[in-house]
Amino acid sequence: MAHVDDGLTLGIARFRNEDGEVTGSGFLIAQGTLCTCAHVVARTLGTEETDPLPPEPSVTVDFPLLSPAASPPLRAKVTHWRPVGEDGGGDIALLTLEGGDGEGGDGEGGDVEGGGAPVPGTAPVRFAGGDSVWDHPFRVLGFPRRTGDHGVWVQGRLRAPVGRGWTSMEAREAFHGPAIGQGFSGAPVWDTEQGGVVGMTVAADRGSGATTAYLIPAALLLGLDPSLRVSPFRGLEPFREQDAAVFFARHADSKRIAAAVRSTPFVPVAGASGVGKSSLVRAGVLPLLRASGYTVTDFVGQPDTDPVTALAAALNRQFPAPRGTRYGPAPERGVPEGRSAERAVLEGARILEQAGTAGHVIVLDQFEETVGTRPDEARALLDTLLPMTRATRPGGGRLSVLATLRSASMEELVAGGRAQELSGTVQMVGPLDPGQLDEIVRRPVDGIPGVEFEPGLAERVVADAGSEAGALPLVEFALAELWERQEHGRLTHAAYREIGGVEGALSRYADHQLAQVCKEPEGPDEATARRLFERLARPVKGSEFTRVACGFEQLPAELRAAAQALAGTRLLVVGRDSSGKETVALAHESLVRQWPTLHSWLDESRAFLVWHERLGARLREWDAAGRQSDLLLRGQELSAARPMAAQRPAELSSEEAEFIRLSRLDRRRSVRRGRTGVALVACLALLAAGLSYVAWDLRQDQERDRRDRAAQTLVEQADSLAGEPVDAALLALAAARTSDTARTRAALMRHELPLSSLQSVHRLFPKGLVQSAAASADGHRMAVLHKGADGARVYVVSGLDGSDVSSTLLPGAPVLADLVTVSDDGTKVAAGGPDGVVRIWEVGEGKRTAAPTPLAWTWSPDRTATASATLDFSADGRRLLHFVGGPTETCDGTGAWMRLVEVDTKGVGGPGQAPPDGMLKPGECVYDTALRSDRADRLTLVTGRETGDETETLYAVRTGDVSTGRVTTEQSGLVDQLLDGGGRTLATARKTDRMWRSQLTTPRGTAGKAQLYREQSFATDATGRFLTLAEESFDTSAVGTPDAQLSVLHDLVTGRNYSAVVPTTPVDTLVTVSTESATPIIHVALGQDLLAFRAPATRYPFMSGESVNAMDYAPDNQAIVALVPAPTDSDNNPLGPATVAVADAHGLRREKVSPAFAADRITASEDGSGLVDWHEDGWELRTTSDLALRAKEESPTRNGTVVADRSLGITAVTRYGRGDFLLHARSGVSLLDGDSGERGLLRELGCAWKSAMNRHACVAALGRPGHPQELFVLRADGSAELWRVRQGHAERTGTSARIDPLPFGEQGSWSADAVVRSDGASLAVTGRDGVFVWRPGHGRPALLSAGSTLVGPYDRSGLLVLSPAGDNPEEVWDDGSASKVVSLPVSHQVRAWLFIGHRLSGATELGTFSYDLRRLKDGSTSRLCELLGPNPPDIRESLPNSFDVPPGADMRPPCRNRG
Repeated sequence: MAHVDDGLTLGIARFRNEDGEVTGSGFLIAQGTLCTCAHVVARTLGTEETDPLPPEPSVTVDFPLLSPAASPPLRAKVTHWRPVGEDGGGDIALLTLEGGDGEGGDGEGGDVEGGGAPVPGTAPVRFAGGDSVWDHPFRVLGFPRRTGDHGVWVQGRLRAPVGRGWTSMEAREAFHGPAIGQGFSGAPVWDTEQGGVVGMTVAADRGSGATTAYLIPAALLLGLDPSLRVSPFRGLEPFREQDAAVFFARHADSKRIAAAVRSTPFVPVAGASGVGKSSLVRAGVLPLLRASGYTVTDFVGQPDTDPVTALAAALNRQFPAPRGTRYGPAPERGVPEGRSAERAVLEGARILEQAGTAGHVIVLDQFEETVGTRPDEARALLDTLLPMTRATRPGGGRLSVLATLRSASMEELVAGGRAQELSGTVQMVGPLDPGQLDEIVRRPVDGIPGVEFEPGLAERVVADAGSEAGALPLVEFALAELWERQEHGRLTHAAYREIGGVEGALSRYADHQLAQVCKEPEGPDEATARRLFERLARPVKGSEFTRVACGFEQLPAELRAAAQALAGTRLLVVGRDSSGKETVALAHESLVRQWPTLHSWLDESRAFLVWHERLGARLREWDAAGRQSDLLLRGQELSAARPMAAQRPAELSSEEAEFIRLSRLDRRRSVRRGRTGVALVACLALLAAGLSYVAWDLRQDQERDRRDRAAQTLVEQADSLAGEPVDAALLALAAARTSDTARTRAALMRHELPLSSLQSVHRLFPKGLVQSAAASADGHRMAVLHKGADGARVYVVSGLDGSDVSSTLLPGAPVLADLVTVSDDGTKVAAGGPDGVVRIWEVGEGKRTAAPTPLAWTWSPDRTATASATLDFSADGRRLLHFVGGPTETCDGTGAWMRLVEVDTKGVGGPGQAPPDGMLKPGECVYDTALRSDRADRLTLVTGRETGDETETLYAVRTGDVSTGRVTTEQSGLVDQLLDGGGRTLATARKTDRMWRSQLTTPRGTAGKAQLYREQSFATDATGRFLTLAEESFDTSAVGTPDAQLSVLHDLVTGRNYSAVVPTTPVDTLVTVSTESATPIIHVALGQDLLAFRAPATRYPFMSGESVNAMDYAPDNQAIVALVPAPTDSDNNPLGPATVAVADAHGLRREKVSPAFAADRITASEDGSGLVDWHEDGWELRTTSDLALRAKEESPTRNGTVVADRSLGITAVTRYGRGDFLLHARSGVSLLDGDSGERGLLRELGCAWKSAMNRHACVAALGRPGHPQELFVLRADGSAELWRVRQGHAERTGTSARIDPLPFGEQGSWSADAVVRSDGASLAVTGRDGVFVWRPGHGRPALLSAGSTLVGPYDRSGLLVLSPAGDNPEEVWDDGSASKVVSLPVSHQVRAWLFIGHRLSGATELGTFSYDLRRLKDGSTSRLCELLGPNPPDIRESLPNSFDVPPGADMRPPCRNRG
């Protein structure tokens, strides 16, 4: 059993207010990160503990138990915040320490990034890994006022979980002592049996003799900041510089190699594959070198590109040469060797002038790949680099080369007199010994709070790894897999057995991932995957293979698609070389050695792979020699080439195939003359065959035309089926099967979107429309009012809880029925209409529903009644309420509009009872009503009256006795209300409320966990449990395209959010949600179908009110940045601050912005590392990781007004390079550094403002992706210019074009809509006559789309998003064919677009959705068929009678027997 001092006392902190009083406790959960209760922070600062946004000011803390004395006062700032909820839950705050002197370590490993400053003598607490704590003894330290500042310890016994996710604990059970009370909040609870902290003290019962207190479990505390528990294991990927904090066991090696670099010009780091050379250099050596003043060039060569030339380009980008000079280490043809060496020395000296104080290091990682595949080029690179290392500079500093390679590769390098220069410099790296392996396994886990190994597991991993050289990647991979399978913070023996241990984890994972990818409808088949893997390995001596990288663009299209599909499996890495070009490689060499499937493929293909590599070498030799004919293949080489090429023709590049063809052609020339006669006869025979073929081809053309016309008719019919997404999709499938055209492919993509979240479809109803739907409280049973050719019908649908879905027609539905309801327990269904005719069915409790004779109830509403407003059972199902409405509001009593009736299994209690008028006060009107109470004799009315000035309506919600009218509860003075979900959910808001107050029905619970600002509008699902937020639906009647909307569900019970893309429903409350699994299922009744949609958890929505001001996508990491306005009340007064938000792979983060800085636009950097929020008179630069403010600038003001002629006049902020920006303002275009925030004016562009009508005015400046130092400048007369920036100055490239005069905007300025293609190949501009595209160096600009305007983005594939003329949805166009590809039916919801691989992603205020653009290329129907299930409805039975199937249409079931 552990002692209380073990890992606890050094982490305990006290919180003090401004008067120095102790307000609570807290503790370190990670170095520099404190945890406490939200109410402790609020009490310390005097703020509200329920405020949904974290407080801004920092708080004062100290560490009282340090020896010999407490720490001095420190400051800490809230970084993560979960306020106290309406039910008392939440109540967690994480803070970062702002002070502390820090302590130096040993230079290896450390704390996970993201914490605050470490405080000397402190240590994070140790967490216990178990989750079963019943009757465990505990200790806790608190600071109640009566004890002064020194605190008091309390002991007791832990109990079991209770509500809110808390755990109870009993103090003083076995001894006498103080109770837990005020002053204990935020204190860590130490489980003395497990020897660790199991949670945080949050509350205690009050009163004399109370001994019960409560803790928030550790899992909830740690879950508030997921970055605290990020996996420290890299799997097959090498450790990077940013992973230095979790890189262990190689400190001595790192220091040894860093010392060698400081004293030796060329340092090869050699060792066997799998010993961790790359990780050692990147995470161990480079941080030491950078800390001592070195700058670094991390060079990654492009396959099939001269490495010397590529290195020269990389160095010139990092260290730009002065204007007018020619520098670079690349040798020139015809230059003597001595002159090349001199030039290399000069280049080295130039680099040193701009390098770090200690010098510069060029890193050649995995240099063996170049040595193995192109040894001559590797030696040439070495011959260039070695002279560069001889350069010196005044004041010291040297240039060194650091290379990683296998020991065997050294033999290739020392040839040609290099042995002397390389001797004595090699730094060998051996396998890890057991002690080092133990450190690799244990120490990363020790640094993560709340995670531990099961006893004996770490020793087992080390023992299984052994001492083989290649064990390290296998260990890292096994640990990464274990991390993903942890249970309650424990890495377990069971999970270790499941993955196959160190030896079997990789092979099992690889086989599983390959099978999963290959079985996906759009994934590659196994043969294609095999071809790709074989491209990424090469044979070496003996029977071994080694990995080799390939250029992505050099792969055939099918292998590029396979690489993209496999990249997510972690078996392949799609990266970029030093020039930014994409490469593909195996994730690690261990795949070649440890994956039996790949090894067997390579063994079977060894002969071909050896020949193919030799062919590549001969091709390069022939090409380098000027393509001389005497270097073509001859003799045995040519004889072997024919069968090898025929064996696997797809593996040959076009250059290789041409090389073989020319070789064979050269051999034939000597005998060609004798074959002239034979060739003539063959030509005549071909002519006769050709005439026959022409006739056959003509018939084929006619048949194709007929099928094309039929397919187009089917597409038009599909687009006309509003509200019938399944039939529309089936028609699109039939069209695609009839003819594969651009139009049918576009239809597939459009009609796939509304069903993209579909889980199942059940055809349960006849042709017609769904008019109303309702559900039981648990969502397992649904009633549907359907109207078709046979009039009104009522169906009850059962099995929505995951069992077999079935529907039953209930007999005797009222003719004028317009509303349906279901009792809470699902045993009763009722339907009624405005004529007062109501039918009630007892449908039972089973999953199969009977069809009983209905109970009849008829009453006489006012004859002007036009529609039912409410039909609601009481909670026990014993009473039914019917409320009807007319053309005017119900303001003259309730008797003519509302009735309640008692219901039992035998009948109904007469015509029903009118509620007493006493519940309706003079001047009030009834807006809604329901039977919400758990008592059947209680009625809830929502009433309203206009204010005296008739400017607004004030509402009241009353619950009273249906017989006497006596009001039992009342909420009045409400400015807004919503009674929905069959009366099960009530939401209200007063004028002073910042947030909606939501409440479930009394039997269901108390206040709902809604975190919605007043401005947000919503409805509920039919169960009443979920609030539904949806983008405004798009009216497609004019454009004939399908409709969908992104919906967010807010769970009132758990507070979680979920989202799904669903079809737009024409009637409210068609949705019911089943929550039997972690992912809710949305059931939607539409037309003939019941559709079920998956709704996974989401971190959205962004918005706090009605709208987001601006959004942008970061192209590289797909981060979304947004400006979220301040929520306001009904008088437009702010209820909270405006925020800037970022959503990326790490979650959704927000940061308050100053109310005085009214930014209305936002721009993200290319790499997603930074953003600029801006408006006309100011800009702010922030990092996206923590939204910290880096730099800021505003126009000068006097008395709150911008000084005349001193306005910044910002008109645009655009991306430049990877992380910088171009800021276009009144003074001109400036280059804004994304790291430092420094702004440098590019005066040479001539972009300073002169006159509003200046036709040479500079109206846009845009960086050119893929060309880091270039930018486009667009002027008002439509001319576009290409410029280059060097050392803060712009210079013309001489490339320009006249596009089209720009339109003059309504605001008295030139309009400038322009976007650069993501590879920089072309510029698209909105001119006066439409959208034009200019490709520099490829002729004049061309009109792409007349009358359209740009939306962006513009993908490297040539696709871009435009907005056509008129009120039509946005469209995707192809710049290659200059044609429209597809319209985007939900584009009105999108605030930012981005092409991500084969998808076009749209960011909205509620989240993201995406179109699968593969349909535009392959026309595949497999995804739609997968969504519709194995037996979709037969479209032939659903077509309207007025539709004639066109001749040539293929109307067979499109999803069966697809082959």
